[in-house]
Amino acid sequence: MRPMICISAPGNEAPAIARIYPDCLVEARLDMGGNLDQLLDFRERLIITVRRAEEGGKWTKGEEERLSLLIKSLEILPRYVDIEIMSPIYENVLQEAKEKGVGVIASFHDFRGMDLKALRKARLRASKADILKVAVMPSSPIDLVRMMEFVLKSGMPTIGICMGKNGMITRYAAPLLGSPFTYAALSPLAPGQPRPEDLMEVWRTWGLI
Repeated sequence: MRPMICISAPGNEAPAIARIYPDCLVEARLDMGGNLDQLLDFRERLIITVRRAEEGGKWTKGEEERLSLLIKSLEILPRYVDIEIMSPIYENVLQEAKEKGVGVIASFHDFRGMDLKALRKARLRASKADILKVAVMPSSPIDLVRMMEFVLKSGMPTIGICMGKNGMITRYAAPLLGSPFTYAALSPLAPGQPRPEDLMEVWRTWGLI
């Protein structure tokens, strides 16, 4: 299977990204702007994300307003919706998405370090989601090994990312670990996020594409 890339972009830039990269998924970060009407033409490749500030996002309003926007976004039937596992609105979004046949990416982000107990807890809570995405900040090379081992043993489709320059191998190795896709961006929205061309160049060297 050809490795898949998801390109992250502010919501108002997502339509242009979708036109330039027709073979990629596109994550529209609505916490960074944009409106749903712009996203209809590529909804079969669309991931909707409204990232809360506690996990690296730009959303500054309350959770009730965020829930309202996420539920509204489900009406256009994107391929996936991303919702943080530890968010108080996680179960609400999960239920609404399942009722509409929209895939759910249950995400977890830790910018302070890597806690395997927290990752295992996230895995348990994500059991009804379609994909588990975990992103942490590694403190040593062993964290990269632990992350890749976690992905391999997860038991469900999992994207495991060690953020920052030192963790980039976990992004490039995603298809080798069985991850459904990995994230890229034209301008990084998270530490260590590569450009899609960089991913493809490495994958060609490895004989994956």
